[in-house]
Amino acid sequence: MKYIKESLFVVFLLLIIGGVFLHFGRYFNYMPYDTTLDDWVKTASYFNNVITPFLVLLSIILLYLTWRTTRAELKSTNDSLELDKVIKVITVMLDTTNGQLNKEVPASQVSQAFDKIVKEWQFGNYSHLPIFEKNDDEYIQNRKFILFLEPPKYSHFDLLTNFGDINVANSLNTVPYEEDTFLNDAVKYHMINAYQLNLPSEELPSIINRYVTILEFINKYKDDSLIKNILIDLFIFSIDDIVITGLSRCPAIKSQPIFIEAIKTRL
Repeated sequence: MKYIKESLFVVFLLLIIGGVFLHFGRYFNYMPYDTTLDDWVKTASYFNNVITPFLVLLSIILLYLTWRTTRAELKSTNDSLELDKVIKVITVMLDTTNGQLNKEVPASQVSQAFDKIVKEWQFGNYSHLPIFEKNDDEYIQNRKFILFLEPPKYSHFDLLTNFGDINVANSLNTVPYEEDTFLNDAVKYHMINAYQLNLPSEELPSIINRYVTILEFINKYKDDSLIKNILIDLFIFSIDDIVITGLSRCPAIKSQPIFIEAIKTRL
């Protein structure tokens, strides 16, 4: 029962006041119908001096209860407004981010994968393959230009989910070597790796950084279990299972405490 302690205290005060009346009547043999005006004045003065402190205390208690009730209602209103606000914010963030999944990745992401191929070739990883016939910057740039004449058209969804084969490991076959397709295959391999390796944020695909931002936003409410749980539910149920699986392989995502909690909720 709400305010049970305070209610009992008020009842206790009323009983004390009633006890004072009874004690006065019995001790002084007070009979209202057989009392002079002077006796009435003295009686009123007596009760005023005795009861006033209790009434003052009772007034303070009632004021405190009123203040506490008002504060609780105000907090409830503020919490509702805050919840409504964060739901609107994360809904926009999720809708915008999920909408980017099926869009073609930017050319900068393709270029980044090509640069990784060049670096690995320079370190001898592909030295047995005639990817680049000579260590000539102009020649390499020409190969890059040729690649960009018909750039691979991959979406974030394609790369994040390994083109739907989410349970198949990302690999690059160098034997047998197909000169016509190897460069594109290598680019695709490194582009998929960008979603699965522990890379600096500036090297991560933009979609991954977006999801990291969403998780960090949810984490701001880690101390408010109501808001946090609602935001986690919105996160989990607005994203396809295959995308969640893909995200769970990305170190930048799976290291987030909120994502770990979200996965447990999903299971």
